[in-house]
Amino acid sequence: MKKRLDYLDYSKAIGIVLVLFGHITFLQSGLPDYVSVVKQYIYAFHMPLFFVISGLEMGLRFDSESQFRVDSNYIKKQFKSLMIPFYIWSIIYIVLYCFYPNCSLRAVIGRVFSTCTAKGLAPIWFLAALFIARIVLAYTIQKANRISNRYIMNIWIILVLYAMLSSLAHITYQAIFKLIQSEPLSAFLEYPLTALFRVFPSVFFLACGFLAGNVFKDFKILSKGVRLFVGILLFLLFFFAQHHVSNSVNMHLFSFDSMPAFLFCGTTGSFSIILLCSLLPDSIKVLSFFGTRTKDIMLLHYPPFPTVAVIVKVFSFFSMNPSIYITTFIVLIITTSLSVLVLDPVRNIVNRILKRPR
Repeated sequence: MKKRLDYLDYSKAIGIVLVLFGHITFLQSGLPDYVSVVKQYIYAFHMPLFFVISGLEMGLRFDSESQFRVDSNYIKKQFKSLMIPFYIWSIIYIVLYCFYPNCSLRAVIGRVFSTCTAKGLAPIWFLAALFIARIVLAYTIQKANRISNRYIMNIWIILVLYAMLSSLAHITYQAIFKLIQSEPLSAFLEYPLTALFRVFPSVFFLACGFLAGNVFKDFKILSKGVRLFVGILLFLLFFFAQHHVSNSVNMHLFSFDSMPAFLFCGTTGSFSIILLCSLLPDSIKVLSFFGTRTKDIMLLHYPPFPTVAVIVKVFSFFSMNPSIYITTFIVLIITTSLSVLVLDPVRNIVNRILKRPR
Protein backbone atom coordinates (compact mmCIF):
# COMPACT_ATOMS: atom_id res chain seq x y z
CA MET A 1 0.00 0.00 0.00
CA LYS A 2 1.31 3.41 -0.96
CA LYS A 3 1.60 6.22 1.58
CA ARG A 4 -1.59 7.95 2.66
CA LEU A 5 -2.27 11.17 0.80
CA ASP A 6 -3.32 13.88 3.26
CA TYR A 7 -5.31 15.83 0.71
CA LEU A 8 -7.62 12.86 0.18
CA ASP A 9 -8.42 12.95 3.90
CA TYR A 10 -8.99 16.72 3.60
CA SER A 11 -11.40 16.06 0.71
CA LYS A 12 -13.26 13.47 2.79
CA ALA A 13 -13.52 15.96 5.66
CA ILE A 14 -15.05 18.58 3.36
CA GLY A 15 -17.31 15.91 1.87
CA ILE A 16 -18.70 14.79 5.22
CA VAL A 17 -19.37 18.40 6.27
CA LEU A 18 -21.37 18.80 3.06
CA VAL A 19 -23.25 15.57 3.84
CA LEU A 20 -24.12 16.91 7.32
CA PHE A 21 -25.23 20.25 5.89
CA GLY A 22 -27.40 18.57 3.25
CA HIS A 23 -29.09 16.23 5.73
CA ILE A 24 -29.69 18.95 8.30
CA THR A 25 -31.72 20.88 5.72
CA PHE A 26 -34.28 18.05 6.00
CA LEU A 27 -34.18 17.93 9.80
CA GLN A 28 -34.13 21.60 10.87
CA SER A 29 -37.04 23.91 10.20
CA GLY A 30 -37.11 27.69 9.78
CA LEU A 31 -34.09 27.85 7.47
CA PRO A 32 -33.60 30.70 4.95
CA ASP A 33 -34.83 30.11 1.38
CA TYR A 34 -31.32 30.17 -0.11
CA VAL A 35 -30.41 27.00 1.84
CA SER A 36 -32.51 24.86 -0.52
CA VAL A 37 -30.48 26.20 -3.46
CA VAL A 38 -27.20 25.48 -1.68
CA LYS A 39 -28.45 21.97 -0.90
CA GLN A 40 -29.12 21.37 -4.60
CA TYR A 41 -25.52 22.27 -5.46
CA ILE A 42 -24.21 20.05 -2.66
CA TYR A 43 -26.29 17.05 -3.74
CA ALA A 44 -24.98 17.42 -7.28
CA PHE A 45 -21.55 16.14 -6.25
CA HIS A 46 -21.16 15.29 -2.53
CA MET A 47 -21.74 11.51 -2.89
CA PRO A 48 -19.81 11.20 -6.18
CA LEU A 49 -16.90 12.80 -4.29
CA PHE A 50 -16.64 9.77 -1.99
CA PHE A 51 -16.82 7.32 -4.92
CA VAL A 52 -14.10 9.26 -6.78
CA ILE A 53 -11.85 9.28 -3.68
CA SER A 54 -12.37 5.53 -3.22
CA GLY A 55 -11.49 5.03 -6.89
CA LEU A 56 -8.34 7.12 -6.45
CA GLU A 57 -7.32 4.94 -3.51
CA MET A 58 -7.95 1.82 -5.62
CA GLY A 59 -5.87 3.31 -8.43
CA LEU A 60 -2.96 3.85 -6.04
CA ARG A 61 -3.05 0.15 -5.08
CA PHE A 62 -3.33 -1.27 -8.59
CA ASP A 63 -1.43 -0.02 -11.60
CA SER A 64 -0.54 -1.37 -15.05
CA GLU A 65 2.24 -3.45 -13.52
CA SER A 66 -0.06 -5.11 -11.00
CA GLN A 67 -1.89 -8.38 -11.46
CA PHE A 68 -5.44 -7.14 -11.09
CA ARG A 69 -7.29 -10.17 -9.77
CA VAL A 70 -10.82 -10.42 -8.50
CA ASP A 71 -10.86 -13.62 -6.49
CA SER A 72 -12.59 -14.89 -3.37
CA ASN A 73 -9.99 -13.20 -1.13
CA TYR A 74 -10.64 -9.80 -2.71
CA ILE A 75 -14.40 -10.21 -2.38
CA LYS A 76 -14.13 -11.41 1.24
CA LYS A 77 -11.93 -8.44 2.13
CA GLN A 78 -14.39 -5.98 0.60
CA PHE A 79 -17.35 -7.74 2.23
CA LYS A 80 -15.71 -7.60 5.65
CA SER A 81 -14.81 -3.93 5.23
CA LEU A 82 -18.14 -2.69 3.86
CA MET A 83 -21.01 -5.17 4.03
CA ILE A 84 -20.57 -6.38 7.59
CA PRO A 85 -20.77 -2.76 8.88
CA PHE A 86 -23.69 -2.23 6.46
CA TYR A 87 -25.70 -5.09 7.99
CA ILE A 88 -24.73 -4.36 11.61
CA TRP A 89 -25.64 -0.69 11.38
CA SER A 90 -28.82 -1.44 9.42
CA ILE A 91 -29.94 -3.70 12.28
CA ILE A 92 -29.08 -0.97 14.80
CA TYR A 93 -31.05 1.62 12.78
CA ILE A 94 -34.09 -0.67 12.49
CA VAL A 95 -34.07 -1.58 16.20
CA LEU A 96 -33.78 2.08 17.22
CA TYR A 97 -36.58 3.03 14.83
CA CYS A 98 -38.87 0.57 16.63
CA PHE A 99 -38.74 2.88 19.66
CA TYR A 100 -40.02 5.87 17.67
CA PRO A 101 -43.61 6.93 18.50
CA ASN A 102 -44.64 6.84 14.82
CA CYS A 103 -43.13 3.39 14.22
CA SER A 104 -45.32 1.01 12.20
CA LEU A 105 -44.99 -2.63 11.19
CA ARG A 106 -45.18 -1.69 7.51
CA ALA A 107 -42.31 0.79 7.89
CA VAL A 108 -40.17 -1.77 9.74
CA ILE A 109 -40.79 -4.36 7.01
CA GLY A 110 -39.86 -1.75 4.41
CA ARG A 111 -36.58 -1.02 6.18
CA VAL A 112 -35.77 -4.73 6.44
CA PHE A 113 -36.55 -5.24 2.74
CA SER A 114 -34.48 -2.19 1.83
CA THR A 115 -31.53 -3.69 3.70
CA CYS A 116 -31.95 -7.16 2.17
CA THR A 117 -32.06 -5.77 -1.39
CA ALA A 118 -29.01 -3.51 -0.78
CA LYS A 119 -31.02 -0.39 -1.58
CA GLY A 120 -30.13 0.48 1.99
CA LEU A 121 -31.28 2.99 4.54
CA ALA A 122 -30.05 6.56 4.46
CA PRO A 123 -27.15 7.15 4.83
CA ILE A 124 -25.92 3.52 5.20
CA TRP A 125 -26.77 2.75 1.56
CA PHE A 126 -23.37 4.14 0.55
CA LEU A 127 -21.54 1.14 2.08
CA ALA A 128 -23.51 -1.40 0.03
CA ALA A 129 -23.28 0.71 -3.14
CA LEU A 130 -19.50 1.06 -2.74
CA PHE A 131 -19.07 -2.68 -2.15
CA ILE A 132 -20.98 -3.60 -5.31
CA ALA A 133 -19.26 -0.88 -7.36
CA ARG A 134 -15.78 -2.03 -6.29
CA ILE A 135 -16.51 -5.63 -7.24
CA VAL A 136 -18.11 -4.70 -10.57
CA LEU A 137 -15.32 -2.28 -11.55
CA ALA A 138 -12.56 -4.70 -10.59
CA TYR A 139 -14.25 -7.53 -12.49
CA THR A 140 -14.81 -5.31 -15.56
CA ILE A 141 -11.16 -4.19 -15.58
CA GLN A 142 -9.97 -7.78 -15.20
CA LYS A 143 -12.10 -8.93 -18.15
CA ALA A 144 -11.00 -5.95 -20.28
CA ASN A 145 -7.33 -6.69 -19.60
CA ARG A 146 -7.80 -10.22 -20.89
CA ILE A 147 -9.14 -8.83 -24.16
CA SER A 148 -6.57 -6.05 -24.57
CA ASN A 149 -3.30 -5.18 -22.82
CA ARG A 150 -3.85 -1.44 -23.31
CA TYR A 151 -4.53 -0.89 -19.62
CA ILE A 152 -5.25 2.86 -19.50
CA MET A 153 -7.26 2.75 -22.73
CA ASN A 154 -9.37 -0.03 -21.23
CA ILE A 155 -10.28 2.19 -18.28
CA TRP A 156 -11.27 5.02 -20.65
CA ILE A 157 -13.52 2.60 -22.54
CA ILE A 158 -15.03 1.41 -19.25
CA LEU A 159 -15.73 5.06 -18.32
CA VAL A 160 -17.60 5.69 -21.57
CA LEU A 161 -19.43 2.36 -21.24
CA TYR A 162 -20.71 3.08 -17.74
CA ALA A 163 -21.65 6.65 -18.62
CA MET A 164 -23.86 5.24 -21.40
CA LEU A 165 -25.21 2.48 -19.14
CA SER A 166 -26.01 5.06 -16.44
CA SER A 167 -28.12 7.10 -18.84
CA LEU A 168 -29.78 3.97 -20.22
CA ALA A 169 -30.49 2.75 -16.68
CA HIS A 170 -32.10 6.07 -15.76
CA ILE A 171 -34.34 6.04 -18.83
CA THR A 172 -35.28 2.39 -18.19
CA TYR A 173 -35.98 3.06 -14.50
CA GLN A 174 -38.33 5.92 -15.33
CA ALA A 175 -40.07 3.91 -18.07
CA ILE A 176 -40.67 0.92 -15.77
CA PHE A 177 -42.44 2.98 -13.13
CA LYS A 178 -44.50 4.86 -15.71
CA LEU A 179 -45.77 1.53 -17.04
CA ILE A 180 -46.49 -0.01 -13.64
CA GLN A 181 -49.61 1.54 -12.16
CA SER A 182 -50.10 -0.96 -9.36
CA GLU A 183 -48.76 0.58 -6.15
CA PRO A 184 -47.94 -2.70 -4.34
CA LEU A 185 -45.95 -3.96 -7.35
CA SER A 186 -44.13 -0.67 -7.95
CA ALA A 187 -43.28 -0.40 -4.24
CA PHE A 188 -41.94 -3.97 -4.29
CA LEU A 189 -39.82 -3.43 -7.42
CA GLU A 190 -38.49 -0.05 -6.32
CA TYR A 191 -36.04 -1.52 -3.79
CA PRO A 192 -34.16 -4.06 -5.94
CA LEU A 193 -34.29 -1.92 -9.10
CA THR A 194 -32.89 1.12 -7.27
CA ALA A 195 -30.00 -0.97 -5.94
CA LEU A 196 -29.41 -2.49 -9.40
CA PHE A 197 -29.50 0.67 -11.51
CA ARG A 198 -27.54 2.71 -8.96
CA VAL A 199 -24.56 0.46 -9.69
CA PHE A 200 -23.89 2.14 -13.05
CA PRO A 201 -23.24 5.75 -11.91
CA SER A 202 -21.43 4.38 -8.83
CA VAL A 203 -19.03 2.42 -11.05
CA PHE A 204 -18.63 5.44 -13.34
CA PHE A 205 -17.45 7.72 -10.51
CA LEU A 206 -15.29 4.96 -9.05
CA ALA A 207 -13.68 4.47 -12.48
CA CYS A 208 -13.04 8.24 -12.76
CA GLY A 209 -11.02 8.13 -9.56
CA PHE A 210 -9.33 4.86 -10.54
CA LEU A 211 -8.18 6.34 -13.85
CA ALA A 212 -6.82 9.49 -12.16
CA GLY A 213 -5.03 7.37 -9.57
CA ASN A 214 -3.36 5.32 -12.28
CA VAL A 215 -2.38 8.24 -14.48
CA PHE A 216 -1.12 10.68 -11.82
CA LYS A 217 -0.46 8.52 -8.72
CA ASP A 218 -0.23 11.77 -6.79
CA PHE A 219 -1.70 15.06 -8.00
CA LYS A 220 1.24 16.82 -6.38
CA ILE A 221 3.44 15.80 -9.31
CA LEU A 222 1.64 18.67 -11.05
CA SER A 223 2.76 22.19 -10.25
CA LYS A 224 0.70 24.27 -7.80
CA GLY A 225 -0.19 26.67 -10.58
CA VAL A 226 -1.61 23.87 -12.76
CA ARG A 227 -3.59 22.38 -9.86
CA LEU A 228 -4.97 25.81 -8.91
CA PHE A 229 -5.94 26.63 -12.50
CA VAL A 230 -7.55 23.25 -13.22
CA GLY A 231 -9.24 23.13 -9.81
CA ILE A 232 -10.84 26.56 -10.29
CA LEU A 233 -11.75 25.75 -13.91
CA LEU A 234 -13.47 22.51 -12.89
CA PHE A 235 -15.33 24.28 -10.09
CA LEU A 236 -16.57 26.95 -12.49
CA LEU A 237 -17.66 24.29 -14.98
CA PHE A 238 -19.51 22.50 -12.18
CA PHE A 239 -21.12 25.70 -10.89
CA PHE A 240 -22.35 27.00 -14.24
CA ALA A 241 -23.52 23.56 -15.40
CA GLN A 242 -25.55 23.05 -12.22
CA HIS A 243 -26.84 26.63 -12.38
CA HIS A 244 -27.94 26.13 -15.99
CA VAL A 245 -29.54 22.70 -15.55
CA SER A 246 -30.71 23.01 -11.90
CA ASN A 247 -30.44 19.24 -11.68
CA SER A 248 -32.27 17.79 -8.68
CA VAL A 249 -30.36 14.77 -7.37
CA ASN A 250 -30.86 11.99 -4.83
CA MET A 251 -28.39 9.20 -5.52
CA HIS A 252 -29.77 7.04 -2.71
CA LEU A 253 -33.21 6.94 -4.36
CA PHE A 254 -31.80 6.96 -7.92
CA SER A 255 -33.68 10.19 -8.58
CA PHE A 256 -32.26 12.65 -11.13
CA ASP A 257 -33.66 15.30 -13.44
CA SER A 258 -30.77 14.60 -15.83
CA MET A 259 -28.30 11.72 -15.60
CA PRO A 260 -25.71 13.28 -18.01
CA ALA A 261 -25.78 16.48 -15.93
CA PHE A 262 -25.28 14.43 -12.76
CA LEU A 263 -22.28 12.58 -14.23
CA PHE A 264 -20.73 15.85 -15.44
CA CYS A 265 -21.35 17.85 -12.25
CA GLY A 266 -20.39 14.93 -10.01
CA THR A 267 -17.06 14.52 -11.82
CA THR A 268 -16.10 18.19 -12.14
CA GLY A 269 -17.24 19.05 -8.61
CA SER A 270 -15.36 16.12 -7.07
CA PHE A 271 -12.06 16.72 -8.83
CA SER A 272 -12.21 20.47 -8.15
CA ILE A 273 -12.39 19.75 -4.40
CA ILE A 274 -9.58 17.17 -4.55
CA LEU A 275 -7.27 19.38 -6.62
CA LEU A 276 -7.85 22.45 -4.43
CA CYS A 277 -7.28 20.36 -1.29
CA SER A 278 -3.97 19.18 -2.78
CA LEU A 279 -2.79 22.80 -2.56
CA LEU A 280 -3.04 22.71 1.22
CA PRO A 281 0.05 21.78 3.26
CA ASP A 282 0.43 18.24 4.59
CA SER A 283 -0.35 17.28 8.18
CA ILE A 284 -3.25 19.61 8.90
CA LYS A 285 -4.29 17.48 11.85
CA VAL A 286 -7.85 18.78 12.25
CA LEU A 287 -8.80 18.04 8.64
CA SER A 288 -6.99 14.68 8.68
CA PHE A 289 -8.75 13.73 11.91
CA PHE A 290 -12.23 14.43 10.55
CA GLY A 291 -11.30 12.87 7.20
CA THR A 292 -10.36 9.55 8.79
CA ARG A 293 -13.65 9.41 10.72
CA THR A 294 -16.11 10.08 7.92
CA LYS A 295 -17.75 6.64 8.17
CA ASP A 296 -18.49 7.06 11.89
CA ILE A 297 -19.76 10.62 11.40
CA MET A 298 -22.00 9.42 8.57
CA LEU A 299 -23.48 6.64 10.72
CA LEU A 300 -24.05 8.66 13.89
CA HIS A 301 -25.61 11.91 12.69
CA TYR A 302 -28.79 10.69 10.99
CA PRO A 303 -32.12 9.46 12.42
CA PRO A 304 -32.90 7.22 14.19
CA PHE A 305 -29.97 8.74 16.12
CA PRO A 306 -31.48 11.92 17.60
CA THR A 307 -28.33 14.05 17.26
CA VAL A 308 -29.85 16.87 15.20
CA ALA A 309 -33.25 16.71 16.93
CA VAL A 310 -31.66 17.09 20.38
CA ILE A 311 -29.58 20.08 19.27
CA VAL A 312 -32.61 21.80 17.73
CA LYS A 313 -34.71 21.15 20.86
CA VAL A 314 -32.00 22.50 23.15
CA PHE A 315 -31.83 25.71 21.14
CA SER A 316 -35.63 25.98 20.95
CA PHE A 317 -35.80 25.62 24.74
CA PHE A 318 -33.83 28.86 24.94
CA SER A 319 -36.02 30.37 22.18
CA MET A 320 -33.12 30.30 19.73
CA ASN A 321 -33.12 29.26 16.09
CA PRO A 322 -29.47 28.53 15.28
CA SER A 323 -27.90 29.04 11.90
CA ILE A 324 -27.56 25.82 9.91
CA TYR A 325 -23.80 26.41 9.92
CA ILE A 326 -23.76 26.33 13.74
CA THR A 327 -25.92 23.19 13.78
CA THR A 328 -23.61 21.49 11.26
CA PHE A 329 -20.53 22.36 13.34
CA ILE A 330 -22.11 21.08 16.57
CA VAL A 331 -23.24 17.83 14.90
CA LEU A 332 -19.71 17.35 13.55
CA ILE A 333 -18.19 17.77 17.03
CA ILE A 334 -20.74 15.52 18.76
CA THR A 335 -20.53 12.67 16.23
CA THR A 336 -16.74 12.79 16.19
CA SER A 337 -16.69 12.70 20.00
CA LEU A 338 -18.99 9.68 19.99
CA SER A 339 -16.70 8.03 17.45
CA VAL A 340 -13.69 8.47 19.73
CA LEU A 341 -15.34 7.86 23.11
CA VAL A 342 -17.80 5.08 22.20
CA LEU A 343 -17.09 3.40 18.87
CA ASP A 344 -13.30 3.16 19.26
CA PRO A 345 -13.51 1.30 22.62
CA VAL A 346 -16.22 -1.01 21.23
CA ARG A 347 -14.11 -1.81 18.17
CA ASN A 348 -11.07 -2.48 20.35
CA ILE A 349 -13.06 -4.91 22.54
CA VAL A 350 -14.47 -6.71 19.50
CA ASN A 351 -11.02 -6.98 17.89
CA ARG A 352 -9.55 -8.43 21.08
CA ILE A 353 -12.31 -11.02 21.28
CA LEU A 354 -11.86 -12.01 17.65
CA LYS A 355 -8.07 -12.30 18.05
CA ARG A 356 -8.24 -14.59 21.09
CA PRO A 357 -6.87 -18.07 20.43
CA ARG A 358 -9.62 -20.68 20.29
